[in-house]
Amino acid sequence: MGNLKNKPGPRAALDGTHQAPKVVEIGRRSAGSTAVAEEPYFLPGDAEETSVEVRRSAAVENKGDAAEAPAKPIFRPESGPKKAPVEKLEVKRPPTSRPPSDFPSRHPRFRALIAIPLVSATVLSVAFALAGPDRAGLYRAELAIVEGLGFWGCLAAALIFESGDYLRRAWLLQMSCYGLIFVGDLTLTTGIFSNRPWTALANGVLTLAANAGAMGGTFLLARAGRVAGIEMPGSDAMRRAVQALALAFALLAAGPAAIISLRRVMEGDHGGLMYFASCMGDIFCLVLIAPLLLTTVAMRGGLLAWPWGFMTASGLAWLTFDAVQTLSPILFGVSAEEARPVLEVARCLACTCAFSAGLAQRWIIIDASG
Repeated sequence: MGNLKNKPGPRAALDGTHQAPKVVEIGRRSAGSTAVAEEPYFLPGDAEETSVEVRRSAAVENKGDAAEAPAKPIFRPESGPKKAPVEKLEVKRPPTSRPPSDFPSRHPRFRALIAIPLVSATVLSVAFALAGPDRAGLYRAELAIVEGLGFWGCLAAALIFESGDYLRRAWLLQMSCYGLIFVGDLTLTTGIFSNRPWTALANGVLTLAANAGAMGGTFLLARAGRVAGIEMPGSDAMRRAVQALALAFALLAAGPAAIISLRRVMEGDHGGLMYFASCMGDIFCLVLIAPLLLTTVAMRGGLLAWPWGFMTASGLAWLTFDAVQTLSPILFGVSAEEARPVLEVARCLACTCAFSAGLAQRWIIIDASG
């Protein structure tokens, strides 16, 4: 077949006959030979700098001659293309303030706090048994020690919390109670102002303020479990029954003394104001023993049960104080002076239990934060 200019094509012979096409076999490249044209590619390394290497590739042409192919730049960034850093999975670390129940190894130290009230009451009982008829000095020393311990224990618990914290207010109110009765007993009841005309009235007002602080602190502590969202044990009916039982017990223990003291106040005896304020404060606080006890039961097994348990024991000791003071003359015909050693042992237990409660609260926060 000719081309467009009527010239013989490459396949046409000179005589006009067609010539069979020539078949040229092109040898295949070996597996080790490289491509003629290679595109740039990346080989990541370790360093951050980027370097350029030149790699030459050999190409086999149709004629079989080995020729050098043009050099192609091959980019070899030592660190490869910058990629967004892969976010590492956050490893959950134990929180700095772990739940107090995560410290089982610390429980023996908290159990040692039980010895403080027991040893104090035992030592005081032995001292009363060995003392002579004149115990005024012993009573004064005992008041200073045990009420001072109650004050310092509540202060230590309050200072471990930040300003404005819920429990800080509760412990500060408890501290104010022990601080006021400490001042009153050492200056008005047994101190240098014990024989002044205004002593009874001042002691009554001071006792009223102290019991107001105790009521506020006990109320906040009793509500701490509900504020923290701790589920109280038992049904609603059972909790109401426990509350009613505590109220009945408090009225039985301190109710008669409150009525007698109120009559004395109405008759113009200012000395009855101190006893009336003390009885009303104890009744209110003893009613709140039920929530304190339920909170302690709800947190059993955890370290938070220790301060609430000690505060419950302190309230029960004050209940015993009021019961002995009220019922001993009626049931046993024992005068107030004869019952004084028993009263002071009950006071010692109440104050030292508050001291242990404050230390337990402070240790819990220290252990949880460190």
